[in-house]
Amino acid sequence: MNNYDFVFYKNTFINREIAFILDKEYEFIDNVDEFNGKKKLFISDLKYLSDVKKLKRHKDYFLMEDLYDYFDKIDEEDANGTRDLEKINEIPINELTLTQMLVKVLYSKPRDINCKILEEEANIDVYGDVWGCCPTWTGKTFGNISSKDVYNNYTERMLKLSSMNKTFCFCFLNMCKNYDKPYLKKFNENIELKSLKIPKQLTLSIDRTCNLKCKSCRNEFYKASIIESFHSFEIVSKLKDVGWLNNSCLLMAGQGEVFFSPTYLKILKDPSITGDTIKIMSNGTLFTENKWKLLENKFKNIYVAISIDASSKDVYTKLRCGNFDVLLKNLEMLGEKRKEGKIVSYQFNFVVQKDNISDMPNFIKLAKRFNVDIVKFTKLNDWGTTSLEEYEENSLLTDDDCISRELYEMFKYPEFKDKIVDISDFSTYIENSKKKYERKTS
Repeated sequence: MNNYDFVFYKNTFINREIAFILDKEYEFIDNVDEFNGKKKLFISDLKYLSDVKKLKRHKDYFLMEDLYDYFDKIDEEDANGTRDLEKINEIPINELTLTQMLVKVLYSKPRDINCKILEEEANIDVYGDVWGCCPTWTGKTFGNISSKDVYNNYTERMLKLSSMNKTFCFCFLNMCKNYDKPYLKKFNENIELKSLKIPKQLTLSIDRTCNLKCKSCRNEFYKASIIESFHSFEIVSKLKDVGWLNNSCLLMAGQGEVFFSPTYLKILKDPSITGDTIKIMSNGTLFTENKWKLLENKFKNIYVAISIDASSKDVYTKLRCGNFDVLLKNLEMLGEKRKEGKIVSYQFNFVVQKDNISDMPNFIKLAKRFNVDIVKFTKLNDWGTTSLEEYEENSLLTDDDCISRELYEMFKYPEFKDKIVDISDFSTYIENSKKKYERKTS
């Protein structure tokens, strides 16, 4: 039987999924008489159970029930004990046991979503927990960075498999920006099931410290305490030890301001931390020439995204509480770097809300003035900084998954036809709104 860990009876996709989760090498046999008992045989498809009696003399085979029992023993406690998919779907994702995750990932229906974030990326939060995607969009962490096998454990593999087999059953699809096609799609049974040992992209969200209090994000200034900073330094040290900081594309930062946070600046100033690619997400107010020098000799490829949300001083001051004149000076400097080819891609971000909708066309013109490659408009997320009523009013989104009439008409402006403009975050809303506002009357 060569050097395989498992022998599977009959070639079915679910068997390969099981092998991926268990991280075992495997092969298939078409006839149980070929089985010599030197390797473990797993029979997962019920239609073949009639042949199990042929294997009893070996006592070296497993059924699905055996695998469920195995994962139940790994979990410290099984809060629900259910193995029924319909009941499991009612349980919050973060409360699922390994057994319940197994049932969910193997038997949920696949969807037509094109996303590999869970398979290729990692997001580290302020507690050191490792997420396959933004915690806003997925409900289960891989584990903590302090764990030895955080990127190679059962939970991590089940989460990754949910992307590979197209079920995305651990994602909050109503929040996800990639989810805009609700119909089902047959997955490719020839797909290669392979897990990375180091994430291709590492998003650092380990410090909320910021010099602004943007209305769309928070309602007060925040600076990490000494204890919080010490903890985030420990996370950085662990990330260095496992080799992620030097071998993954770095995205800084999922939370906080890169050039105001002592933690993020520590990374940029550390001569031992270098890499191929870095993506900087910043509010731009502190992104001076001196800060640029922290990047240009450390990373070969530099991507820059600046979150602005306005094209006029009054709106910027109201929504972001920053110095618009200082920002424009830094944007001009970065625009020159892009022109010189020192920046691979230069992006402006704009969170659409009631108070800045009139600034949208001029924002595109502002971006073109500074040699920007992408102008990305995104919907307002509810971070709990306002009441639900205020959020619904500010977001310009309606209960029927449409956008307000004002925003719908705004997207018709010629500026939004420019190739640098990205309004994909609103694609489904625009389609729904078209049916609503341009409905023919009989």
